[in-house]
Amino acid sequence: MGTSWESVRILEADPGLGEGLSGGQLAAARGAVVTFVQRLGTGLWRGADQQVPAGGFLVLEGCITREVSILGETAAIEFLAEGDLLRPSGEVGAASVDSRVVWQALEPTRLAVLDRDFLLAVRPWPELMAGLLERQERRAEWLANVLAISHLPRVDLRVLVLFWLFADRWGRFGAMR
Repeated sequence: MGTSWESVRILEADPGLGEGLSGGQLAAARGAVVTFVQRLGTGLWRGADQQVPAGGFLVLEGCITREVSILGETAAIEFLAEGDLLRPSGEVGAASVDSRVVWQALEPTRLAVLDRDFLLAVRPWPELMAGLLERQERRAEWLANVLAISHLPRVDLRVLVLFWLFADRWGRFGAMR
C-alpha cells in the first residue's frame, strides 16, 4: 500500500477539535497548529509496525481496521474512522500468548501525525488536548459497547444492536432516493 505526506492546519482539517476555543484563541491556534498528514492507500498498513509518533495519529478521513488474532484465530476487529485517535502496534500486549495485530485501510485514508512538534504547538491551548482526550474516551466507550454486544445471548440481537451502534456513529440521516 502506498503512502504520501503533506502538511495541514489541523483545525481546518478537523474543525470539531477547536470547539473549546473562543474566537480569538481559535484563530491563533488555527494558524499555529500545523502537522503532517500521512495518506494511506487501500490495503495493509505496514507503517503501523514502525515507530509511532509521540501522540499517535488522528484519523481525518477514511476507515482503518485493527484485526487482533490470538492463537492464530481472529478474535476481534475494530473499525477506526474520522475523529479516532490511534497509537498502532503489532502487539496485543500479552507476551505469554501467541497474538498479533494487523492494520488495514479499507479506503484511502488521511492520518494527522501527532508528533512531538504537534504536541509542543498545542501547549498554549489545553482545550485542544482535552478535545483529543475526549476522542480517546469515545473510542474506549465504543469498545466497551462492542464488548457488551458480544455477550448478548441471541445472534439476531447482537447484529441489530451492532448495526444501531454503527448507524449512530457513521450513519447519515436523509431522504432515501
